[in-house]
Amino acid sequence: MPANNDDKILALQQAVNKKREAIHKTERFAPITNMSLTVLGQNYNLNACSKEMLSFLYGLLKNVSAHALTPVFLGFDYGDWLKDIKGRYDYHTLAEEKQKLTALEKRLDAMLSSDKKTELEIEAITKQLLG
Repeated sequence: MPANNDDKILALQQAVNKKREAIHKTERFAPITNMSLTVLGQNYNLNACSKEMLSFLYGLLKNVSAHALTPVFLGFDYGDWLKDIKGRYDYHTLAEEKQKLTALEKRLDAMLSSDKKTELEIEAITKQLLG
């Protein structure tokens, strides 16, 4: 019976690794603006804003841009600001997802039987020596 559970755990670990690889591919964020936004007399460093604040600023700027007389705000297009705010928001989301995957990975490792852990360690050592 433990072998069956070990197989399920290994399959789940592979799923975690696939998700981690997918996150790694989309992880890069390169801002267009200077990430320093002044709205309603308040300065915001977009790099230091929480997801909630980024969501609020995104909605506010999107609403303002729809009624703006010029397409430029603080030297950058409104679209560029919106892209950067969304990019930073997505970056936060990916970081949270990575934390969840790490926690899942630790739980799965703890659930493996000692025999399976030994088997996997022997395989890893064999690959290093022969490989």
